Amino acid sequence: MFFGAGTKLFVEPQTTPKPTESENTTEIQVPATCYEPQVQPGKVNMMSLSVLGLRMLFAKSVAVNFLFTAKLFFF
Repeated sequence: MFFGAGTKLFVEPQTTPKPTESENTTEIQVPATCYEPQVQPGKVNMMSLSVLGLRMLFAKSVAVNFLFTAKLFFF
């Protein structure tokens, strides 16, 4: 849209809605009891080792592919 010289564009100020009573409270509700963790530490360790193994396998495959590509182009 083109506005010529001297044309003023008026923008109405926007009003923000007032917060409701539930949004006004800064109180954090904490449960009365603490819950035990759902996952056993042995499963977490096994998953960490599995992820580490998959990362090493990926790095090995990238390295082997790089070596074969270098061999193809340079030798």
